[in-house]
Amino acid sequence: MNYALLVLLALLQIVLLFRNRPRSVGRMKVRAGLNALLWLMLAGFVWQPIWTSRNTATHALLVSDEVPQSVARQVQDSLRLAKRVSATNIQLQTLDSVTVLGQQVPPDLLAHMSRQAVRWLPFEEPQKAQNLRWKGIVRVGEEQQIRGAISTPQRQKLSVRFGNQTLDSVWLRPSRQLFALRFAAPARGRTQTTLWLDDEPLDTVRFFARNTRPLTIRFLLSTPDFETKTLADWLGRQGNRVELSSQLSTGIEANVQINAAGKTNPLKPEMPDLIVTEPGLVGQSLVRNSLTEGKSVLVLGMTNPPAEAALLNRALGTNWRFERVSNEATVPAMNDLTALPFRFGSSLNQVAVRGYPMAVQTVGGRVGVSLFTETFPLKLSGDSLAYARIWNAILAKLQPVQENNILVDAPVVAGLRHEIRSDGPRPPASRIRFPNPGWQTLTDSVEVFVDDSLAAPHERMATWVRAHNRYQTTTIRPVLTHESRLPDWLWLTLILVCLTALWIEPKL
Repeated sequence: MNYALLVLLALLQIVLLFRNRPRSVGRMKVRAGLNALLWLMLAGFVWQPIWTSRNTATHALLVSDEVPQSVARQVQDSLRLAKRVSATNIQLQTLDSVTVLGQQVPPDLLAHMSRQAVRWLPFEEPQKAQNLRWKGIVRVGEEQQIRGAISTPQRQKLSVRFGNQTLDSVWLRPSRQLFALRFAAPARGRTQTTLWLDDEPLDTVRFFARNTRPLTIRFLLSTPDFETKTLADWLGRQGNRVELSSQLSTGIEANVQINAAGKTNPLKPEMPDLIVTEPGLVGQSLVRNSLTEGKSVLVLGMTNPPAEAALLNRALGTNWRFERVSNEATVPAMNDLTALPFRFGSSLNQVAVRGYPMAVQTVGGRVGVSLFTETFPLKLSGDSLAYARIWNAILAKLQPVQENNILVDAPVVAGLRHEIRSDGPRPPASRIRFPNPGWQTLTDSVEVFVDDSLAAPHERMATWVRAHNRYQTTTIRPVLTHESRLPDWLWLTLILVCLTALWIEPKL
């Protein structure tokens, strides 16, 4: 309809132009030009022509809600960016690249940023733990490690607590720094610990402590004392099968069994998982054979470590070295206990038991040595938790590799894929996405805690950036264009100008 009207208008203009033809050829050309121009303006107003043009390269700083404006201005000035936007006023169609400052960006906005190149600058709020990492699943007594970063304006104490019990702590310098807190898993099952900065709670760390397979433990001693009897009783109460053997005289032994196993084949006796012995008996064939089969040995009752180290090294193939730290007979240890005045020399195959005068070396099997003079006073005083922490810590280092030992790096965030693996000889791995937050079951006896994605913005943003960058490297980012058109008011103005010129032209 509009096109027909334009055609009729063109015919009407031609008829009127020739009916009122001026005498001058020049005036005829002017009048014809003005009529043609008027018709073009009317045609343009009806057709509304649109043209596409390529955007010039544009970049903006996207500031998330948790970032203070002073920090945003400072970053903008340092990067020399002309444009700074927020999640509420960003116009992605005009941008080809974005620098994101902060973590709390709405997920729906991230979903629309697939065409833009993205650079991420995490924002670390002062006195807040950032980028926390820990083990999602550990064994009871195994060392848990919480790592992260924090900025503090002054010297402050960072600690991790289980209830009212402080598991580990570290003093922070007035700067940004990395930290690591280590402690033995304090309880079985679902475990919740809290990070504290001085007397203020920072964050909650949840993990699952799984039960270990009951061990077969044999005490091979010349004369059991109260220390070893207390330890054997405690190990039995933990569900382990314990055999306490003492050498009464040549060829005569006394055996006491706790949680004894059923009938065994006397022609093929079971090799114990752990042998607890003393320095004078490490040369026995049972001890050497257990190491050959990959089992563990724990040496107690040390009295002269430098001399006994030579005996251990010769019999077991270890590399123990000890350095005297005091001329006293004993030195104080934790919880009012005492230890021999020596420290362990360094060795490539040696691992210290953090917080205790104990260490473990790997030589086929594992050999542990304790420099405690005695630990049973803790049991007598009623501090059974501290006693359990000591022996759980050393047992975690001496544990044999167990089947189906699941490993998960935390935090595990709802909606994101996470790798679940095993620490066996050929560890299989799988990637699982947990849709819901909270405690989730992996197997019949193992669970993992899943954080809400909104409660873990750093992990969510880091995962999105990694996936986005992989996508950007494997696809060609389309060139951003925009469509343009003249506004209606400009068309009407041009039409009015043409009409005015046609009205004035005959009067000149």
